[in-house]
Amino acid sequence: MRILDDHQLSELLQPSVVIDALKHAFQEGCEVPARSVFETSRETGSGMLLMPAWSYQGYMGVKIVTTTPANRGTARPFIQGVYLLFDQKTGSPLLQLNASILTNARTAGASALAASYLAHPESNTLLMVGAGSLAPYLIAAHASVRPIKRVLIWTPGFRSAELLAENLPNATSVKNLKTAVEQADVISCATPSITPLVRGDWLHGGQHIDLVGGYTRMMRETDDAVIQHADIFIDTEDAWKEAGDLIQPMEKGLITKDETSASLKDLCTGTHPGRTTHEQITLFKSVGHALEDIAVAAWVWEAVRC
Repeated sequence: MRILDDHQLSELLQPSVVIDALKHAFQEGCEVPARSVFETSRETGSGMLLMPAWSYQGYMGVKIVTTTPANRGTARPFIQGVYLLFDQKTGSPLLQLNASILTNARTAGASALAASYLAHPESNTLLMVGAGSLAPYLIAAHASVRPIKRVLIWTPGFRSAELLAENLPNATSVKNLKTAVEQADVISCATPSITPLVRGDWLHGGQHIDLVGGYTRMMRETDDAVIQHADIFIDTEDAWKEAGDLIQPMEKGLITKDETSASLKDLCTGTHPGRTTHEQITLFKSVGHALEDIAVAAWVWEAVRC
């Protein structure tokens, strides 16, 4: 089994190749069971997450992730893990990858893949809400599918936005979120917020909203008005089970599942055309999918096996 180091993996996972791999995977499909979540310690709140997939181009794989709350404030990450790729026919292990790098790259790639169908073709201003480890991946991925010339970065504490902006070209940290939303063509959110950040009365026609951070039913990055005003697209049906941005307004009777315009598979296979008007407000909500992990891991193996 080959173990790829972090530098090699980061060099390989350029946005364009990740997006292409994901598009092909959503067109082709594979077997993806429900993810398994285990509480490994009630005292510490530690846990383990397993995300398997198989029957993809002769491969099967699993992402194994641990969550360790005790690591907060230390040099060790709160979330750690590996991805293991196997030959499905023989069962032989082929490749081990850093799950954090893989997840950041494929998550950003999925957002950009959706934006290639949903964001206005002339979108040139990106607002990044959040400045965590995923933010640079999202910025680079969106810039690979749309002519982004200006990047605005906002975080509640502001300092982290400043630090990220200092290390990126054409990027500026901003303090006023409302003004930044009004100026943006694409708004990408990757935060752990449990209260809405982006408000529907700040939006205007032609914008695209990319929601990445809210992965539990208690988390919200947008208010109800955003969800009501936008045409909603999702990565998979799991979004309706896991994402507070959708679950909470649905439980209030403000939206229904039937109002979903399409999934990422529908966009990639041409079942849905994506954006159809200039004034349309589009929204893509993702919660992650094991198909994305195996698609990118398989591409990496094909790239390095020789």
